[in-house]
Amino acid sequence: MKLHRPRGARDFTPAETRKRRYIENRMRAIAENCGYEEVKMYYFENCFRYERPQKGRFREFWQFGVELIASDRTGAEGLPKEISN
Repeated sequence: MKLHRPRGARDFTPAETRKRRYIENRMRAIAENCGYEEVKMYYFENCFRYERPQKGRFREFWQFGVELIASDRTGAEGLPKEISN
């Protein structure tokens, strides 16, 4: 039986996986150092586009995001920008 990769998906080599894990761990550490909590306040997940993949784009992609809800912490509105730098 010949297996085919789903259209728009890709495989990662061990070296690519190590690089991705390093970046993921750095992003997690930055979010946690800024006071975010993984359970409800930031996420790092692989997602899938609904539409057909365009040239040079994959259906699967990774997304990192932070959420700040009703914080009275001084300077809180600047934290997402701080993380992006």
